[in-house]
Amino acid sequence: MLGQLVGCLVQPTVYRTPTPTTLGGGPRCWQWGCRGPVFPPPGFPALGRFAIVPHQRDGLFIPVPAAHFLHQVKQECHFSNGTEWVQYLERHIYEGQETLRFDSDLGEFRALTELSRPEEKAWNSQKDFLQRKQAKAFWVCRHNYRVSERFLVPQQSEPTVTVYPTKTQRLQHHNLLVCSVNGFYPGHIEVRWLRNGQEEEAGVVSTGLIRNGDWTFQTLVMLETVPRSGEVYTCQVRHPSSTSPVTVEWRAQSGSAQSKVLSGAGGFVLGLLFLGAGLLIYFRAQKGKELLAAEAPRWWGELGLCWVSSGYGNALEASLSLSVSCSLEIRNNQLPVLRVET
Repeated sequence: MLGQLVGCLVQPTVYRTPTPTTLGGGPRCWQWGCRGPVFPPPGFPALGRFAIVPHQRDGLFIPVPAAHFLHQVKQECHFSNGTEWVQYLERHIYEGQETLRFDSDLGEFRALTELSRPEEKAWNSQKDFLQRKQAKAFWVCRHNYRVSERFLVPQQSEPTVTVYPTKTQRLQHHNLLVCSVNGFYPGHIEVRWLRNGQEEEAGVVSTGLIRNGDWTFQTLVMLETVPRSGEVYTCQVRHPSSTSPVTVEWRAQSGSAQSKVLSGAGGFVLGLLFLGAGLLIYFRAQKGKELLAAEAPRWWGELGLCWVSSGYGNALEASLSLSVSCSLEIRNNQLPVLRVET
């Protein structure tokens, strides 16, 4: 995937003397290092200011300052479509500023500051050294990719796309349409604005990639335009996570059309409210009728050991106690008739 960082190597702090010099009769130094003994030469001021560390090849030694200086060397591998295209970068960063870079696509070093011009000239003159650097695209990057792909699962996250105007003005006035693309990974993405199916290039501004902090990205692509009634603006997004582009439309509507839409929506909501209120009143009325028909006049009495407490429906039989039985009949909501049998 384009932009994926597979390897990064940060080497220790090093310092390069700006001009060739000899430290107290000891090692001879130039822009990219020193040859000579491992230990610093005796005597002030050289003693205690630099420590000489051995380089990996050719007996080369590099002076290292005691403190307060930081030089980083970062090695990066970038891929596209697996290992179809591989780029090896070696970036030299001194005190937070990149000063020198090797690019395997170019096959040479490029100085990014005037201070690194001597290094650029010296290293580019060593053809075998450049060949070894360029070969790292194969025996470092490709090798690490083949080893890593066995246990690394490619992560992909589809983008969420929304379109909205920044101003709620009338038509035929300048406005800014925003296409918000959020939550996508990897970071390689293509966002285009279309007006009535035709791509718009003028007036398009992008914030670039913004990291969300969870490996996903977001970006805002804005189109400055003068919307006219009936125009259709489309934000088209292409991302590796989707086989087809994601499109979201925004239609320019006049004030009268918008008011009609709002009026229709408001009428629909009011209709739903009235319908709900009517249904609620109807069901409550039906329930009240059923209760009036079901409840009988309540009557209390006592006969021996027979209790009659209340009546429901059109007839009620009381409980049987000892040898006395009683019943209460209620017919058509008339006065109750008590019958007692022994």
